[in-house]
Amino acid sequence: MVNKKYIKSNEVFKSLVKSDSSDGYYDDITEYTNALLRTQSNLQLALEALRACHWSMEGKRFISVHPFFDELFDILDNEVDFFAEYLALNNIPPVSNFNHVTANDELSSDEPDGFISVDTGVFRACNILGGLEEQVDETYIYAGTVNDHRIQSHIDNLLESLDHYIYFFRKEFMDMDGEDDD
Repeated sequence: MVNKKYIKSNEVFKSLVKSDSSDGYYDDITEYTNALLRTQSNLQLALEALRACHWSMEGKRFISVHPFFDELFDILDNEVDFFAEYLALNNIPPVSNFNHVTANDELSSDEPDGFISVDTGVFRACNILGGLEEQVDETYIYAGTVNDHRIQSHIDNLLESLDHYIYFFRKEFMDMDGEDDD
């Protein structure tokens, strides 16, 4: 959770809201800032959960799916960095250690126990990305509340990327007949 002293000293955040005269001003900004922190944390958690799936997959199509996970890792890593830097530039300390990341965890993912098929790994990856989309969408709504259109635009692009990978993984790599890809 963010300390209100950071918000009160932040002219950039003050300029985002319609009016700073209402009692709800700091509440809206505090909720928005906490949503940004959750987004940074959940992006990091999603990245680590996807790596666990990726490292645990085996089967005929592993070599085919491998480069798409690497691309996704790069996107998520850049997003973690973007949100951390955005927070820091706005005088809000970003989440900076893994204990704080896990304290903000809103994503639940089962870590693979042993090796899993490509279909199972891709299914888990789609679930992880879907949960991330839901949380990021909440941040989008908070950004609208405080008129932070830059973040809304950025999140639009992020959600489009996540949708792309979910669609692509489902279409190209999930065996719809339930057969494992051994």
